[in-house]
Amino acid sequence: MRINKNLSLLSFSFAQCLMLPAIIRCLDRFNNKNGRIPDVSVEGQSFILKTSDGLTLKGIAYGSGDCAVFFSHGWTCNKDIFGFQVEHLKDRYLCVTYDQRGHGESEIPPGLDYSIETLACDLDGVIEMFDPASFVIAGHSMGGFAALKFLENYGEKYCKKLKGLILIDSTGIALLDAIIFGRLLSMIYPHPLGSLLQALGEKGCFADAIRGSIKHSSAAYLLIRLAAFGRRPSGKQVDFMTNMVMSTSFTSMALAAKSCLDFDCSDQLDKVKIPVLLLVGEKDCLTSLEANIRTQSKMPYARLVVYPGAGHCSLLERADLVNLEMAKFLDDVFTENGKKV
Repeated sequence: MRINKNLSLLSFSFAQCLMLPAIIRCLDRFNNKNGRIPDVSVEGQSFILKTSDGLTLKGIAYGSGDCAVFFSHGWTCNKDIFGFQVEHLKDRYLCVTYDQRGHGESEIPPGLDYSIETLACDLDGVIEMFDPASFVIAGHSMGGFAALKFLENYGEKYCKKLKGLILIDSTGIALLDAIIFGRLLSMIYPHPLGSLLQALGEKGCFADAIRGSIKHSSAAYLLIRLAAFGRRPSGKQVDFMTNMVMSTSFTSMALAAKSCLDFDCSDQLDKVKIPVLLLVGEKDCLTSLEANIRTQSKMPYARLVVYPGAGHCSLLERADLVNLEMAKFLDDVFTENGKKV
């Protein structure tokens, strides 16, 4: 009898665990009925870029002008993540968004090269295509890593044109020192986790079937909610982000994650001689507030803005505040002696 009772309790507890993601999802939708998501129907000029290794990247440019903002998105995201920012800035600046390799509408690289060095090279190709008189790079998460590596590798090439960087929920120090449970991860990275990610990336087609089957599940929703959002997120925004993440191929998930874990630009930060705006959610568990404070301390012209209660998606969670901060920064760096440069 006692065994049967214990089994019944165990079954009941297991059922509760299975129901928990669905309950949280319903509560989020009820508590945040008016949550906004970016309008991805805004019209712009589509473009295609052939990279140095023959890959096709797709993007959209909005607005016009001699001053441009190039948006570089993060891991498992795509260009739509910047919808709020583009909508706010496109009437004043040329706003260029594109899908990183293996993300969104861009191709998976045949050579499976997702290194941050290569992402920076892709960014250089996009900037070269438009060749503005002056520009700023706005990078979210992994896109911020690419922006910093771009500055390291191509900064001299654009020394008179590149006016500043905006790093949104990103960092300049090693990701293993910035991410939650980073100390634990460092015990299994690069071995065996690095080898596992490489193997999974090369055999990603087998995992894609599983990814597709859980794409719209409450379990996937809860995972993205915990990893990417802060307190009391909008259910609509979590759904928006979950769909974006779960639409990314497993090959890109695994190999881009490995590249992010290899990232460390800390020895170059004191050489950053242009204005930098750091925007971070207080509850960011992927590129933590502490990591942003350390990043700022190493750069001579950096300013840090923290959004209480927000997570790794402050550009969604605190869109209006992020937009105002970005607009002020752009006005400052694109203006000299009262004139736009």
